[in-house]
Amino acid sequence: MEVRNGILVWCSLFAATAAFSKNYVSEVRQNFHEKSNSDLVGQMAAYQTASLGYMAYASYFDRGNVHLPGFRKFFLAASERALKDSQRLIDYINRRGGRLNFQNIDINDACKMMDAAGHMELEFPGQDPLICRFLKKSDEYDHLKHKTKKKHLAGTGASQGQSEPEDWQNGLMALTDALLMERTQLKYLHQFFERPENLRDKHLLHTIEDEFLGEQTRRVKKLGDLITRLKLYPEQDYPLGEYVMDLEMSS
Repeated sequence: MEVRNGILVWCSLFAATAAFSKNYVSEVRQNFHEKSNSDLVGQMAAYQTASLGYMAYASYFDRGNVHLPGFRKFFLAASERALKDSQRLIDYINRRGGRLNFQNIDINDACKMMDAAGHMELEFPGQDPLICRFLKKSDEYDHLKHKTKKKHLAGTGASQGQSEPEDWQNGLMALTDALLMERTQLKYLHQFFERPENLRDKHLLHTIEDEFLGEQTRRVKKLGDLITRLKLYPEQDYPLGEYVMDLEMSS
């Protein structure tokens, strides 16, 4: 009898632990599928990743040997906007009684989002996202650092994590990276309408369409317009076009 009671107690504790690990709010949750919750958490992480990537570009354009304050302002605003989108999804998941899972985000995740070797290859053949190029360069330096004597490094004047102007080069390339990022986000949002679990959740689909999908489409169009404008300048006049656009972004 004691053994049976022990088993019952253990089973009760296991069931309680399993229920707690899911961490749904049963009083609030209704018609909110676990897969839908997972998709929203993934989209939340994608916005956080984009925010970090844009912040990296903003810091680059603020460098003393680059000094494009308009582009810095543009990418800072994009970073803040992506972070706000992430918070909106957090609020929505809580409203639906879902559970949140915060992932570790680093700059390599932004690189993966803009991986042109994947689904962006047809739209941007041969486009290697600049932020990825910069990271690869840093990784190569880290590898060499451990195999080279310190006195040799001191002689070269190299420093870890330092980028030269040719690493990210100019505003056109950064905007192209941003377009890759935003098109990836748009692709993720469209996938909400393809999952059977989500199709049965009208409130979720209405929220994605009404609060995110239209705005995301407008961002892609805006970046496309900016890129087209810069491409209209002949190569020899590109610095002038970038300067004019930077002034406009500063205002």
